[in-house]
Amino acid sequence: MDPVVLASLLADIRCLIGNDSGPAHLAAAVGTTT
Repeated sequence: MDPVVLASLLADIRCLIGNDSGPAHLAAAVGTTT
């Protein structure tokens, strides 16, 4: 998945529950609660 598209999707969610991975770090970078 394109990182820009993924960042956009992660920015729209309220919370991300997952392991310590790239998407989790990206979610934290765009301000999503992890």
